[in-house]
Amino acid sequence: MQKVTIVATVQLLFMVSGGSCVFAQTLAGAQAPPGAQMPPRAACGAEPQPAFCSAVRGVRAEGWPAQSRSEVMAQHGMVVTSQPLAAQAGLQTLLRGGNAIDAAVTTAAVLNVVEPMMVGVGGDLFAVIYIAKDKKIYVLNASGTAPSGATVAHFNALGYHWNPKNWGPGSGMPPSGILPVTVPGAVWGWQAALKRFGKLTFKEVLAPAVQYAEKGFPYHWRNAAPNRTPSRSRRGT
Repeated sequence: MQKVTIVATVQLLFMVSGGSCVFAQTLAGAQAPPGAQMPPRAACGAEPQPAFCSAVRGVRAEGWPAQSRSEVMAQHGMVVTSQPLAAQAGLQTLLRGGNAIDAAVTTAAVLNVVEPMMVGVGGDLFAVIYIAKDKKIYVLNASGTAPSGATVAHFNALGYHWNPKNWGPGSGMPPSGILPVTVPGAVWGWQAALKRFGKLTFKEVLAPAVQYAEKGFPYHWRNAAPNRTPSRSRRGT
């Protein structure tokens, strides 16, 4: 008979930063009652049919496209993102005593270096944080603020005025250019999350990103492919 482990969530963070997502979770394990058994393995011919039988094919980065992604399980923590080096850095933060918030900020910072076409400190950040011991959900809106000089009087002087026919957000603002650009909020969002919920310092969680930026990292083909010029792509190089 196999021993069953029941895993309970202690802390959870879902963070969206500049177009890329980071999911970090710390876990605490507890043993199942004596006599508990593993549930029977489901197969695609069973009724009801398991959800994985209708999984989208071809989502693997490499290998056999028809094979769906393998299931991943962990007792104490997990970090999930689109780039292995970033996920590894977040996991190392957990192993050094950090919590889910520390790991998420570490992962997001590394993504800025190893996957720059998907995420950047020049963007904004939105996070949903669940603290299990408090049984509360916290939401962080770290979207960019307007520059200090972007006053109504300044925009009026430039010829931009509120449009009564369009009274929603951005009414009368120029649709493009530098004027409607806000101050990026991602970095102060990281700092705010760490200050409120983190265990490590800002310097500690940024260390892996700094190391990759200074010493380099393996550049995966998944990152290189979108950056090839049309002429090089036609030559198949």
